[in-house]
Amino acid sequence: MKNMKRIITMISSIILILSGSLPIFHAQEYKDTINVAMTAEPPSMDPPRTVANVALNIGLHIYETLYTMDEEFNPQPMLAEGYEVNDDMTEYTFTLRQGVKFHNGEEMKASDVAASMNYWLNTSDRAKNLLKGGNFEVVDDYTVKASFSEPAKDLVTIMASRPTFPAIRPKAAIDAAGDNGVTEYIGTGPYRFEDWKHDQYVHLVANEDYQPREEEPSGYAGRREPLTQNIYYHIVPDSGTRVAGILSGTYDIAEDIPSDNYEMMESNPDLQILTSGGGTLVASLNVTEGPLADLQVRRAIEMGIDNDAIGQAGYGNSSLFDVNPNYMNPDHVIWGEVPALDYYNKKDVEGAKKLLAESSYNGEEIVLLTTPDYLEMYNATVALQQQLTNIGINAKIDAYDFPTFMERKEDTSNWDIFITSNGYQVLPQQVLSLTPSWSNATDETFIEKIELVKEAVDEAEQKAVYHDLLQFIYNDYISSNVFAQYKSFIVANKNIEGLTYLQMPFLWNTQVTQ
Repeated sequence: MKNMKRIITMISSIILILSGSLPIFHAQEYKDTINVAMTAEPPSMDPPRTVANVALNIGLHIYETLYTMDEEFNPQPMLAEGYEVNDDMTEYTFTLRQGVKFHNGEEMKASDVAASMNYWLNTSDRAKNLLKGGNFEVVDDYTVKASFSEPAKDLVTIMASRPTFPAIRPKAAIDAAGDNGVTEYIGTGPYRFEDWKHDQYVHLVANEDYQPREEEPSGYAGRREPLTQNIYYHIVPDSGTRVAGILSGTYDIAEDIPSDNYEMMESNPDLQILTSGGGTLVASLNVTEGPLADLQVRRAIEMGIDNDAIGQAGYGNSSLFDVNPNYMNPDHVIWGEVPALDYYNKKDVEGAKKLLAESSYNGEEIVLLTTPDYLEMYNATVALQQQLTNIGINAKIDAYDFPTFMERKEDTSNWDIFITSNGYQVLPQQVLSLTPSWSNATDETFIEKIELVKEAVDEAEQKAVYHDLLQFIYNDYISSNVFAQYKSFIVANKNIEGLTYLQMPFLWNTQVTQ
């Protein structure tokens, strides 16, 4: 009798479900692809050889490092288990995780790590500038030792930072590197390289054999899981196409949306805006050759330009930038303050004309190198051209796609000024504008003052030497000028789950609902 009652109850429930009287609970369904619209073609997919965000954002999904940054920008282990360091910080010993596989199925060993780290030390401009006389060697299969000719107190912080990061790759891929660097895109990351259709897209697929760390996700650190099968990074230089694509749902994420579209995107119920700390909009000046080799000309430019107007041209929305000469985050407890400066943002056109008249300038053409692939850089350059014209300088704009811009920047005969937007760094010595090779700013005093910042230990000394460096740059050298501090943002489909934006969108741990 009891069995008969159970059967009747089951039949009744089925009838109710079929008639719609009881709710049916479906498992959440997710898309198998995330589509990202980015603004430019990566100039390289070899991380130690590039500072381009478009390359680093992709690369950090393919490659991993021994250490990486948590959400507070403190170094945390990724492919390493830990390290020991001697008293004078000239020797570090790193213990590696065991059982980590490259995308080609081979296990990561100390020989791969030593080859990758030495390639980074010899290839990355930042590593070469900040870590002198270094070498990594194999101790055993899961241990490497790094030795330096002078103290390397910031080694782990520099290793863990995003720009020109030291990607760990198979030794065979490093050994095969030619003039174009490493061209086998094999890492240990949650996604593996699948295809690169130049000027169209870069396609990544989930690494089904990925072995995540166990710690909770925090910034770049902790557990990473490739929850979505495919990622397409679409190369979309036209901002209008990126805007139309995120509005129509063609793209799930759009980077570098013009700031004058910010309010429209913010009010759209189908979208979400994610913001991050941003960085600096900064001009680099050619101090080695051409008309700007004359310090008096550079002082005239510094005195005459209106940084507020250039910031407005670059970002449109005044809530997205602040005028501040700092190369570092103004909120930083040590590096956030700036000293009084003689020429910064004086907006004194007549004073600038007087300085220019006293200089060697004789109407020569000043070349402003830029790229329309990054609108804030291009629009700021257009505004700067007009301001230079106002103080009597004959300024010309040379615009190229981003990879060509980066290539031409390397030769100082191609430009007099270029503007870039650069993300915040953890240490001043990591800032591009404070890296002598970035714009060939090789004055001995400049380099000595950067070295003093590197060597400073206690907070009071760090502040003092950093202020001295800023006063030298803005008053006596003028190799660069920070127009503004910007706040960065991306626009994303509201149905994205697990998306983190910290200088870049992390697409591990991320899914898009159907």
